[in-house]
Amino acid sequence: MATRLAALQHADGTWHAALLDMDSYASKETSGTGFFLYAMAWGVNNGLLPKKDFRPVLVKGWNALQSSVHADGKLGFVQKIADSPGKTTFEDTEVYGVGAFLLAGTELLKMTLAEQKFPVTADVYNPAGAVAPLSELDYAAVAAKWKPLRKGPFKILNAVTGKEVAYQLIREGGKQPVKILVDVPLAPGGRAILTFAEGIPAPVETKTYGRYIAERLDDFAWENDRVAFRMYGRALESVPNQNAYGVDFWNKRTEKMIVNSWYKRPNYHKDEGEGLDQYSVGFTLGAGGIAPYSKDSIWHSRNYTGHRMLDSGALRTTFELQYEPWNADGKQVSVVKRVSVDAHSQLSKMEITYNAPLTAAVGIVKRKAPVPNTSANRKASWAIGSLPPRKTVPPVSVW
Repeated sequence: MATRLAALQHADGTWHAALLDMDSYASKETSGTGFFLYAMAWGVNNGLLPKKDFRPVLVKGWNALQSSVHADGKLGFVQKIADSPGKTTFEDTEVYGVGAFLLAGTELLKMTLAEQKFPVTADVYNPAGAVAPLSELDYAAVAAKWKPLRKGPFKILNAVTGKEVAYQLIREGGKQPVKILVDVPLAPGGRAILTFAEGIPAPVETKTYGRYIAERLDDFAWENDRVAFRMYGRALESVPNQNAYGVDFWNKRTEKMIVNSWYKRPNYHKDEGEGLDQYSVGFTLGAGGIAPYSKDSIWHSRNYTGHRMLDSGALRTTFELQYEPWNADGKQVSVVKRVSVDAHSQLSKMEITYNAPLTAAVGIVKRKAPVPNTSANRKASWAIGSLPPRKTVPPVSVW
């Protein structure tokens, strides 16, 4: 069937509304043309159709489709819904014609990229129903395919546009990279094809940051280009009426990094144009804290006593906080909290590792007083769940 259709292609590169009587339907028809091109290109890419025979047909057809697109992106010459072949004009369009055009373009892009013979390509895909702001590549897998990766500086390029893509090597506290974090936002179901080249990459704008705040009672603060957080260290426990347990949240109205500058301000609870700390934590779980839960009670730990930076870079900051053992309903409990924040994200990611299985509460507390963008109710919400040992819970990818 594909061979017969290829032989029927009109001189203008399309297939008209009546395949066996195209002279009676002189105008182009782009929806059928798009679907035919999609099928043929898919057949070539999957080894079912000979490329030498079908490539000229595909190129001719794709050029015809491109010439049918208006300057504003509208696709013309789409046959309208009817019970028989119809005539088309440059102004006629329908959504199924656009769908066929995109399907054909997707397969032709794959064929074109294969012909360009990049040293290695990585196909990143977002299966989720929300935008994925960043993508992860396995460093060892890329290095196995592209040997120069381990030898010196390299660039990552979008194989379609040729533009350089920002990235960060992720070491997770070790000396050797384990992941490559790439600044490629993907829509739901979206994908991008990346390639690699030797050379010094362009500087990457800092979009995440975190550090131990020795000058403010052992705080540990972290942020990205959208939000900021902090958690409290042991020194705060000695200050009357100021101690707090959970996670603090700071509203930002700027993409700049603000942690260092805000800690120099006399009052970061006042908005001076960049946002403010208007959240109240106290002896609660704050904005997403976690603690053992038993007998209708939350068994809070004391504040953290040790910290370790695992990754500090433009696109991701990751650190660990260690806590001394404490009594949780008669059981000695210890915990390590690994916190990570990525560029462009509204949330932090936390991996909480207890020394034994237990039931835990994750909570968020609301303010008691109404202020902009917050609730007037301080009622806390708890989410209760049983946590099995860490070894049975591998980290879940967020992409």
